[in-house]
Amino acid sequence: MRTFTILILSLFAFVASFAQTADFSFSTPTCVDGLITFTDISSGGTPMSWAWYEDGSPVSNSQNFSKTYTSSGIYEIHLHVTFTDFSSDDKYVNIEIFALPNVAITPVDPMICEGSDVTLTGSGADSYVWSTTETTAIINPTIWVSTTYSVTGTDVNGCVNTASTDITVNPTYMIQETHTICDGETYTWQGADYTVADT
Repeated sequence: MRTFTILILSLFAFVASFAQTADFSFSTPTCVDGLITFTDISSGGTPMSWAWYEDGSPVSNSQNFSKTYTSSGIYEIHLHVTFTDFSSDDKYVNIEIFALPNVAITPVDPMICEGSDVTLTGSGADSYVWSTTETTAIINPTIWVSTTYSVTGTDVNGCVNTASTDITVNPTYMIQETHTICDGETYTWQGADYTVADT
């Protein structure tokens, strides 16, 4: 009787150790317009066929598949695996596709004088990398020629977007004016009074 009990327990342990399980992984981050790859990692046996479903609709019969999502939201991914012994198993996972951050630069397309500083501010993300390689949200470059500045922003979900602004540089000119006044007269120019006294 004792030997029979040990045999049953051993047989149960042997079967349990070979449980065949459907499973998969997927690449991150899961962002709109990003290619996401779903990879079969089923275990416990040898799969011979795969059936992938998204929200109940079939999408692929390959072992692995990739898809680029154009809309944010939550999608149910279902993998049905059939093994060589004709047993099967299923794996369901809800994945969230995140919208891209709304990255912006202010001011938009500013016009400045050559040699002037301009304050550019990135917004809409959590970290920034400018085309100048600077990594702060605000930069203050000195501009001599018309150029374009861009910034790449990354949000907490790892989603990335870019923005750019065109900076137009206008040349500077020296303006000279000649005015004739008599001794003791006052001339006002640009808010300042000028008086000539006989010396």
